[in-house]
Amino acid sequence: MDTGIIQSDPTTPQTEGLLDFIINWTKLSGGDLCVTDSEGYIKIVGRKKDIIIRGGENISCREVEDLLYTHPDVEEIAIVARSDERLGERAYAYVVLSQGKQLSLKNIQKYLEAHGVAKYKWPEGMVIVKRLPRTASGNKSILREEINKSE
Repeated sequence: MDTGIIQSDPTTPQTEGLLDFIINWTKLSGGDLCVTDSEGYIKIVGRKKDIIIRGGENISCREVEDLLYTHPDVEEIAIVARSDERLGERAYAYVVLSQGKQLSLKNIQKYLEAHGVAKYKWPEGMVIVKRLPRTASGNKSILREEINKSE
């Protein structure tokens, strides 16, 4: 698969429609990241924004993370998207526990329920880690790659 810049001649009829589509799509998509395969098909592989789209519903990772940072057993948390064949994506939580604490996925879900968070926004899986790996820019791409490799 190719990513990045299309290097075809933009004046040919074959390429012109594809370029128009990509230009219009990027204006409407709100930050979707795409790749094209050898046959020219476009596949959405992620997005720039920290949003999970689960069954057509947008989930703000930041909204869920901010609330879970108030949980007494959570030191750090990152909510990431895991690819799902049926729903598109599902929310998963990477959790660094507070010193000497324990936490289960059910505890997280009960905490979110008690704070009025809609069920579709709840993490559906959890990984406990000693620290959250991050790239130099601070984004969660490493975690997204890791959770999607474990499918």
